[in-house]
Amino acid sequence: MRKLVPFLLLLFGVSLTSVSQSVTQTAKLPLAISGFVENKGQVRDQYNVPNSDVKFIYADGTSFNLQLKNDGFSYTLFQAIPESGGMPESGFGSYDPEEQDYLSSNMVAHRVDVKFAGANRNAELIADHKSETIFNFYTTGDVTKPVLGVSSFYQVTYKNIYPNIDLVFYAPDQEGNNQLKYDWIVRKGGNPSRIKLAYDGQNGLVYNTDGTISVISPVGSITEGKVNAYLAADASPVNCMYSLDRNTVRYRFSESVNEPVVIDPSIIWSVDYGGESNEYVSEGDLALDKKNNTYICGNTRSTLYIATVGAYQTTFGGGDYDAFLAKLQTAGKLTWATYLGGTEKDEGHAVIVDNDYNVYLAGLAHSATGIATPGTHQSVFAGNTDAFLAKFTSSGNLKWSTYYGGKGDDQINAIVCDNLGNIYFAGYTTSDTGIATSGAYQDTLHNDVFYGGDACLGEFRGDGSFIWGSYLGGASTDRAHAICLGNKKELFIQGTCESDSDFASGNVFQTTYGGGPADAYVARWDTNGKFSWCSYYGGEGDDHGRGVAVDQNNGVYIIGWTDSDSAMGTPNAINPYWYDAYATGGERLADGYLAKFNLSGQRLWGTYYGGEGRDQFKGLVIDKPNSYVYAIGLTSSEQNVSSTGAFQDSLGGSADGMLLKVNYDGTRVWGTYVGETASEKFQDIDIDNSGNIYCLMEVSGPFPLTPGTNLTTYRGATDAVVIKFNPFDQCYDPYEPNETTTSGKNILAYKDTTLYGYTAAIQSANDQDWFKIKVTPGNNLKIVLTDLVKDYNLNLYNSLGGLAKSSNNTGTQDEVIIFNSIPAGNYNLQIAHTTTEYDPNNCYRMKLMLKTSAWPTRMGDDSADSPMGSHDMFAHAELISDYFSLNVSSAFSSPAHIVMLNSFGQPVYDSEEQIETGTQTFRIPADNLAAGIYFIRVVTELNDNVLVKVVKL
Repeated sequence: MRKLVPFLLLLFGVSLTSVSQSVTQTAKLPLAISGFVENKGQVRDQYNVPNSDVKFIYADGTSFNLQLKNDGFSYTLFQAIPESGGMPESGFGSYDPEEQDYLSSNMVAHRVDVKFAGANRNAELIADHKSETIFNFYTTGDVTKPVLGVSSFYQVTYKNIYPNIDLVFYAPDQEGNNQLKYDWIVRKGGNPSRIKLAYDGQNGLVYNTDGTISVISPVGSITEGKVNAYLAADASPVNCMYSLDRNTVRYRFSESVNEPVVIDPSIIWSVDYGGESNEYVSEGDLALDKKNNTYICGNTRSTLYIATVGAYQTTFGGGDYDAFLAKLQTAGKLTWATYLGGTEKDEGHAVIVDNDYNVYLAGLAHSATGIATPGTHQSVFAGNTDAFLAKFTSSGNLKWSTYYGGKGDDQINAIVCDNLGNIYFAGYTTSDTGIATSGAYQDTLHNDVFYGGDACLGEFRGDGSFIWGSYLGGASTDRAHAICLGNKKELFIQGTCESDSDFASGNVFQTTYGGGPADAYVARWDTNGKFSWCSYYGGEGDDHGRGVAVDQNNGVYIIGWTDSDSAMGTPNAINPYWYDAYATGGERLADGYLAKFNLSGQRLWGTYYGGEGRDQFKGLVIDKPNSYVYAIGLTSSEQNVSSTGAFQDSLGGSADGMLLKVNYDGTRVWGTYVGETASEKFQDIDIDNSGNIYCLMEVSGPFPLTPGTNLTTYRGATDAVVIKFNPFDQCYDPYEPNETTTSGKNILAYKDTTLYGYTAAIQSANDQDWFKIKVTPGNNLKIVLTDLVKDYNLNLYNSLGGLAKSSNNTGTQDEVIIFNSIPAGNYNLQIAHTTTEYDPNNCYRMKLMLKTSAWPTRMGDDSADSPMGSHDMFAHAELISDYFSLNVSSAFSSPAHIVMLNSFGQPVYDSEEQIETGTQTFRIPADNLAAGIYFIRVVTELNDNVLVKVVKL
């Protein structure tokens, strides 16, 4: 059993650096929803009947949800049980693990109900602390009757659930600084002995020796934390523990309590398996719109909430996988995400955005329902699998969706859009009908091999009408994996073929099949469906094609992987020959390849890329303004990948992403690994108008993400990661201008110590970097400034301008500030330097970390183990009618700042006052405050602080 504290991290960050390139943003899928989502009819039972018993629902996005009802609440645990086996996804009989199908798995769920025994069934449910997220649900079974405008909240209160007793549920805030928890607030006249929680549906209910309660279920356990009880007036502790009588839990006090009291347990849950549901993007895609928003697609097994603003489908359709489509803002924050899928296995392979910000998703569907909309080109499922093409608005609403295919297996693997909004696709089919149009270059399926098929391509209009389609193939299995537009209405496709005849055509580089299991190929058409030429590209080994792109000078670039000895390289290339490498069983290990053709189908140059391991290129993009080519993929080689001064010069784990930058003539600019100790694989790449590149990666373990996005928690056995790189020599600093405390940018400190951190640069002698941070109550802060090439220092100032802590190590040593028991409030952080210490080309990296336990200190750290000040000031507060009476005793006189924060660290009262020697009373209004826990902080100009915890009943 694992005990997991429930929390959500919705965060973003900055940049990695080296001499050559830097990472500026990363973001991660999947996500959990924000807070408690109200039920406006979207929650339904297994018969698709609205479940009105559920009033609010919280889900962590992976293995747990909590449903709030009038008469109680329910826990639901989920567990993915993988099946054995797996079929080749590509259709080729390859031992390559990249060509294998995803393992199927079954999702098992179990619910435990908790009833409020003897409670007020008509208690008022009050939702508070509204989230900015709005949900649209298309889960009613009728797409014309969606449930729109559903809100979510971070706090829900059962008012008078027992006489003079409230129950308050809290969801984690957007910074992840709070637990999922609930409080019982017992007001004057309330009797805590009346609280009785009756559990039903569990396998066992256990009182643990550490004072916690464990709820045992077949798929895991839920642990309710040790009870913390305290008096509402002054927050002084009260001895309280659970009392367990068979299936009923009560609270037992060691002495009589005659004052208002707060009973404060926390919810902790776990499941007993090594991973959760998976997100796969090995056949997925990434695209940018004109505003540099990022869209990604792939396949998901996560069954809980994944969609946000404007999502079309927020419930997993069923089967092994659903396609997913997600939109990220330029800062890496998730805007919305949606499933698209029915009751069977459905996959998202390609995404593109037109000039009007319409978003197109394509892939394959096994589901006969839940994909197509009425009135489209093909609204009825026709085969074993059909391809699909769907059009969404930029807000995530579905405009239309159509199948494309016949009675066989059909899929779309790549799409591209022209300036008129026409969509061109490339893929694979085994269907002999429903694919080609009359008069096409190849209007019949060339297939005489069991389960063989042809490549296919065609055009749809933006309104969903089908214009033309054609096969491309011989007698064996042939597939198209990539498509792009040229500069003058040319259309290029690239992929992999097994047909050794009736395939290549024209006066091209290679008209004869190279041999081996498969060859790559590249073919030219025009946008009207007219065929021009097709060339094999391969040797005696196993060769695969995965990408095609055209530069402004009509150079045509292709990528993939190969284990042919020499057919893919040219003299003076980066690597003219295959690296002679074999697996333990004797299997030849592939290298990536990159080649350039002209418009006539003649090769200009080609290179292998890789070392003694397995290397593959899977994504390709052209930086036309700067005349560079980027190729990305995966590697397990320790040699021949990185260049001098690379972002990462060595292999991090079993497999890493690899990123190559070359000039148009094929000379290398640089190459780098990107990865940690697990397995990471780049899948696709795109570029914005500023030359920043965006990469889609599939990871099988925790990956160092940057804060500031809302996707920073590794959850499944396989997840998707999006990384934004600044590939130029100068460090990218997204926080300028931040020369003063006024212009300083807000950043966050996090409890996730694995986050990569913030990166920025001191760009000149006069450049001053300031940042603003907010610390919530009950935390200990650690700041680390690292990756230094110059002598920078750290200064931390409180809200009154006083220096709280600093770190002034010499040279390029890390600067570390540890501030245990830091008072809650706002702080200014300065990266200090002399006029001779700066470097615009290299980023510094800064990590800000919070935890409730104290940070250990060591020599060289600037540490504080207690709040600032002399402790010559004391405070006490109590609720009197509609205000809090704050009594402050001080041994000195000083101006002071009094602020009251809610349980989410948000200020609800702020006042500048004068503290005099002796005792004084301040009145803080409480009439407009919701019931709950608050913190009053008093800080003086002399840096003395006190913090008082109070409760509004």
